[in-house]
Amino acid sequence: MYKLEVRDLMFGDNKNQTQIIFEDENSDYYAFALSSERAKFVNLLLYQTYVPKNTVYEVFLNFIDALGIKVKSVVIEDVENLSAYLILETQDLQDIKMTICTQDAFLIGLLAKADFYIKKDTCFVDPIEYCWLDFVKRFLGG
Repeated sequence: MYKLEVRDLMFGDNKNQTQIIFEDENSDYYAFALSSERAKFVNLLLYQTYVPKNTVYEVFLNFIDALGIKVKSVVIEDVENLSAYLILETQDLQDIKMTICTQDAFLIGLLAKADFYIKKDTCFVDPIEYCWLDFVKRFLGG
């Protein structure tokens, strides 16, 4: 498993082309598609401009917190089948594995400030391509 860090959110021409970009400790990049609604939410979370609104994600986190459970990490298991899971930690330090859709896992992980991991070598982005796209984005003021 490789630990991931969020690096960027890339908005495409089409609203359905938004991708969240992660980098692992080997400097390999991973890109995951996001719906436009989730992309807006992730954008607010990444740039710390989000104001809590009791979304379903926050209600979930508040509920498990009331039970003494915390989100420890998000593990992306299989991107092709859009599967991921949360590792939840109980008060007695036992781990619970909970399967969840990848897009929801990103939001919950960001809200909970959890660690992200990937299990499978999928969805690599060529570092040169990413650097070029990042340069163009910055040059155009995006």
